[in-house]
Amino acid sequence: MYSTDQIFQLVRIYTEVRQIAVSTLGRLAVGSSSVLIRIERDQATVRTIKRLVQYLSDDWPPSTDWPEDIPRPEPSSDSQLEQGEVA
Repeated sequence: MYSTDQIFQLVRIYTEVRQIAVSTLGRLAVGSSSVLIRIERDQATVRTIKRLVQYLSDDWPPSTDWPEDIPRPEPSSDSQLEQGEVA
């Protein structure tokens, strides 16, 4: 599982590179602009956290390295199809 610090490290990098608000990321990733507030308060489910981290992995900017100290889930096949990586 991911620590709150790890999640927020990923979120900080992603939102800076993509130039979007944290609330926008939450809405895009899990359909809730307040998801990061719930994570910070330890009120998010494991499923929600996994969905957020999977979204980040699937949509991670190619020009940016994923932090080495945070396990990265394999990009889902849907994201690979959207990016043209799988025929």
